[in-house]
Amino acid sequence: MDNQSFNIVTSRIDSLDLTPRTNAMAHGLLLGDKQYFTYTEKQEMRNAGMSHIMAVSGLHIGILFLVIYLALCPLRWFGQLKLHRVAVTAIMWLYVLMIGSPVSAVRAALMLSLASVSWVFERYTSGIRLLLSAAVIMLVYDYRQLMDVGFQLSFLATLGILLCPLDHQKSQSAMGLLQITLSAQFATMPVVAYFFHVVPLMGWIQGLLVIPLMSFLVYCLLLFLLFPMLDFLSYPIEWITDWIFLVADVTSCMENWLLGGQLALYPTWWEAMLLAIVIFTVLWTIGERQRQACRYY
Repeated sequence: MDNQSFNIVTSRIDSLDLTPRTNAMAHGLLLGDKQYFTYTEKQEMRNAGMSHIMAVSGLHIGILFLVIYLALCPLRWFGQLKLHRVAVTAIMWLYVLMIGSPVSAVRAALMLSLASVSWVFERYTSGIRLLLSAAVIMLVYDYRQLMDVGFQLSFLATLGILLCPLDHQKSQSAMGLLQITLSAQFATMPVVAYFFHVVPLMGWIQGLLVIPLMSFLVYCLLLFLLFPMLDFLSYPIEWITDWIFLVADVTSCMENWLLGGQLALYPTWWEAMLLAIVIFTVLWTIGERQRQACRYY
């Protein structure tokens, strides 16, 4: 059933009037399928530290959750609040299973599911507890995931963001996006350096120039996928895709001009662990100062 649904969505995307590169982006964002990207495109995004943009991530699951949430709002109008949450969560998990259950998608779906359960039973909890609970559930299911690079990067990036909380108003600003991007980049730096031996120092640029447009791009792709007659949506989809690759190209050129290429690091495992301890200590300290400052206002 999952393969059949996957093939149906794949055929639907291929039927849309999109250029090859935008078609590849649609497959990557909606289905996590990177086979449509050329080697050059993959290398360009990898050099810019933006490979995660070409696949389903926690950000995309969050967007999908919001879209389903809004689509099923009529249930809330009739007082079926709990049924609404259950239906949204069930559809979200069907989608995660359809795309092959990538680690980042499962992590995000688990956190949203646990948050929904806590809401239903009126037992609200923190984001860090949700993250740790999701990690425990995934490791109980398969403890070998702990050694998976994707597992480590997904959880470390999310933990880095949660340790540096922002006010709701600030999180929507340019400085808020910059802090979120830097927190995620610093949190994953030890793992990236240990396994890949490079650190894309210009990756923070995507937080300002790409991430704000990602939500809009996914929304447009979903609408265009469901309603192909809205052919005018192909224009913003093409423009945003071209913009993403332009940012990747400029980022790579800036690193080559300023540093002669990406920063190369070859840490041992204990050096990577020490670096991680230092980074998360700094992130936790910044987060504590922000929480204390908020108490005075």
